[in-house]
Amino acid sequence: MGFAAVTVGGAVVVAQPAPDPFAAPQISAEEAAAILASPGRPGADRKLSLPVDTGQYRSAIVRLGEGVRPGIYYEPKGAHAGVNARVAVLYSDRNFGFDPPAAELARRGYRALYVSYPPMKPGDFGKPFDGFAETSAGIAFLRRLPGVERVVVIGWGAGASSMTLYASVAAGGPAACQGKRVIAPCSAAEATGLARADGLIMLDPGAGTRVASIDPAVGADGRDGGLDRFAAANGYDPATGQAAYPPAFRARYFAAQARRNAAIMDQALARRRALDAAGGGNEPFFVAGGANVPGIGSLSASDVSLLAHTKRPHLLLRADGTRAPTVLRSLRAAAGPKGDAAIRATNERQGRPASAAYSLDEFLMNDAVRATPAFALTADDIRGIDWGSSLASAPGQAPRVKVPSLIVSNTCFQFVVPAEIVFDRLAARDRTLVGVEGSEHEFGPCAPQYGDTKGRLFDYVAEWLGKPGRF
Repeated sequence: MGFAAVTVGGAVVVAQPAPDPFAAPQISAEEAAAILASPGRPGADRKLSLPVDTGQYRSAIVRLGEGVRPGIYYEPKGAHAGVNARVAVLYSDRNFGFDPPAAELARRGYRALYVSYPPMKPGDFGKPFDGFAETSAGIAFLRRLPGVERVVVIGWGAGASSMTLYASVAAGGPAACQGKRVIAPCSAAEATGLARADGLIMLDPGAGTRVASIDPAVGADGRDGGLDRFAAANGYDPATGQAAYPPAFRARYFAAQARRNAAIMDQALARRRALDAAGGGNEPFFVAGGANVPGIGSLSASDVSLLAHTKRPHLLLRADGTRAPTVLRSLRAAAGPKGDAAIRATNERQGRPASAAYSLDEFLMNDAVRATPAFALTADDIRGIDWGSSLASAPGQAPRVKVPSLIVSNTCFQFVVPAEIVFDRLAARDRTLVGVEGSEHEFGPCAPQYGDTKGRLFDYVAEWLGKPGRF
């Protein structure tokens, strides 16, 4: 069924093949940590999800093949074993530090595999296709398990966008990620031969656009007061960090963001052409207030009337245990800086790079997206984005996803509206959007009255997976 691998002194020692991953010799926590570490990846400082043996499930490190890193296999135990042997799940994330999607579904009777992206070497950066080799090998691994007929892939947050791209490209090949419309198209090699997913679960997906984060007030001669999102005259309350921006200011701000985005895109693409003409290569990339800056410039961070609710009713898992279709509403709090000192510090950070290692290609592959002059945030939409111009955009990949798809929106976070944008663009006939009342991005409750949000969330996911006839 798998292999066990141990890293010793920098070398990988592979055990003999075993029909059962739990029959392989046990390794120490230190050895497991060496295998699972993801240096250079976001979240690499999280506590690692090491193999465990509980009353409900057990897990083990398994080798997935040559050239890909191992994964963690979760198997239900006791009364939970074999609840749904036909369907297995694969959860992909940037590191091995956050395993609830795998562990919670194993508790509910599903065999699960947790895979992660390879560690990054110094000078490297994350790319849209990172982890796809592991996902493909993981799907093949799960399909070899006795009784497994369908494999559903799961992504959380940024990983949800990644798995949407995976599902699209695995089904459509290079044509799904190439063309003149795409700012940074894929290569034929990385988009060929990927194992297809039978279903897709997106846990709290974002939209994948940085246009709303551009601070158009930043200029060569200082800040433009007419575009300053922290100015009281523009609707900001520095005492509370909350804002009620008037329509005229919003219109000016969004139009300026669209113009600034177009200028940044022109600058980046011109540099890419110049480098290619000189023989290739890469270089650092920074635009004050626009690219490679810490924090965000989105008006929705302070004005929660923006990106506030969905357009239409969707199922809401309420804190009292009831379920009902309703317009999903974001329960997030305003997150603007409070006080003059905090505002000054936020503005100053817009003028210096967030990372000295951030590069031109990193911007083009991960953060660049085209916007039209009609760009705007509203209470229930993000308008004026060419979603298909970016491979990192879940809305851009959704139109090619035809397998049964579930989107879960955590309503105490900022992705309620982006979740519906992705949902509306899915090609799948069998598609579901559900909200979890009071759930934060990492599945816990944002206030005690919302109760066991994680339990409600994964109870529903397990129920969705087990619906007769879906898989």
